[in-house]
Amino acid sequence: MTILTANNLLINNLVQNGNKDVSIFINNQNFFFRFFSHLSEEIKTIVREILKHIESELLEKKDDYPEHIVHLFYQAISWNVYTTDIVTQLAILENIKEFLAEEINNGVVEVPSRKERGLPQLLTLFMADILSEEIKSFADENKEEFSNVKPEFDWLIFDSRTDETIEKLLKKYNYDDLKDFFLKTNEEKTAVSDYILKKYTK
Repeated sequence: MTILTANNLLINNLVQNGNKDVSIFINNQNFFFRFFSHLSEEIKTIVREILKHIESELLEKKDDYPEHIVHLFYQAISWNVYTTDIVTQLAILENIKEFLAEEINNGVVEVPSRKERGLPQLLTLFMADILSEEIKSFADENKEEFSNVKPEFDWLIFDSRTDETIEKLLKKYNYDDLKDFFLKTNEEKTAVSDYILKKYTK
């Protein structure tokens, strides 16, 4: 069976079952999220209905969110698939904070570090304008731990405009991408332009 055939069967099963069998979606969520923008409007609607169904059941029961469900909704946000309820957003944020706390408070050592994995997740929420103030507050409380881990985090969360931060960003992004994603104000554009002039006109 080819990958294309398997994917067609998967989509057909989803259409036939709708939100009656959420396991089809949950077991294949990576496919549906990754290729969401290429799916038909019918499939997109079914995916969103399934997510709404899962979320509504949890909200109605007032249950704690299992970790795999937290991950599911984080991915839905990350791939711009579904707009979650504030309760779900708080559950996701709390899960990330607990994940990071294991390294900060208990000295858990992993490769890559929890900060290297957790901070981009906070950044994903922040860039989606989800709980931005709460994320900034949490980051400020742990600034010593979180600084100089990810230049994107330093730039967007800590408003760092240092040469070091700019240099790290330019090593990861070309100028056009940097301008599209990070340079939103004249002050930010000037900071990067001044750094480039200073570095390459010595």
